[in-house]
Amino acid sequence: MLNFKKPLPLAAAILGASAFTGLAACSTHENRETGSDAARPPSSRSSGSTTTARTGPDDGSIRTVSAGEDNAARARRLIDDQSAITGSRIAMTALAVPPGARLGSWYTYGSNAAAGATITPAPGAPFEFTTFDSGPFPHAACVQSPGLVGVFAGEGFTFATVIGKAARPAGVPLDMHAFTGLTFWATSTLRTWIRVRVQDHQTDGLDPTAICHHANAGGCDDDFSADNVPLGSAWSQILVHFSDLTQNNLGAQFPELDVQHVLGVRFEVEGSADGGDVPFQFCVAQIAFTK
Repeated sequence: MLNFKKPLPLAAAILGASAFTGLAACSTHENRETGSDAARPPSSRSSGSTTTARTGPDDGSIRTVSAGEDNAARARRLIDDQSAITGSRIAMTALAVPPGARLGSWYTYGSNAAAGATITPAPGAPFEFTTFDSGPFPHAACVQSPGLVGVFAGEGFTFATVIGKAARPAGVPLDMHAFTGLTFWATSTLRTWIRVRVQDHQTDGLDPTAICHHANAGGCDDDFSADNVPLGSAWSQILVHFSDLTQNNLGAQFPELDVQHVLGVRFEVEGSADGGDVPFQFCVAQIAFTK
């Protein structure tokens, strides 16, 4: 299994500045709440572990939510269920978007501009969710490449944006302190793990006011993350606890994730140690806060 190498500065590494030019190009259609119970977080979690994955029936430690349970309680935790397949805005109902801001959007990115044409959806283009004819979820956020050239690539979203300089959307930090983490479902036919990065006001290189930009701070984009999050060909539920996320000592270091100023989340794969092409494909769905 490969170890993650130092992330390149994302302000320079995003393909064609795709993270935010892609947001600007996205449809204004916003996702709708569908009432699916799949995004309901588990009722309990294992201690001392960054992630908990579940496949198959309830094993007693993670409860399966029945269709008759209180949907309003679940909706307060929802971030996105990918129900609006013609657009890419997240359907966040868990938090109020600040005045003057709008819901964030999905995008893809990579560390090598030469690889841009090989990533689907393409960086900088409107992100469209994938529709499934069968399986537990009708739609998901999927990204793939026949051969990754570069250090890393993936997909992600911002929680909220405002129009900044040159009419480009900029991320808006939101307060997540009422939540303990994230839960989502994931699957892959080509990868056995991904990295989950949570961007905050301390580490995000695309936030011009981030603390990591200060002189002698040590550099940006060493986000608090969960590395080696397991994937399989069957859909598995993943639980990521904010308190367990760590940095990789590759940039400015901070005591803990700033849960009161979180900008977004990225799901990421790494290239090969020898620089060769590495195909990848993975999907995430039913993303929600845990509480």
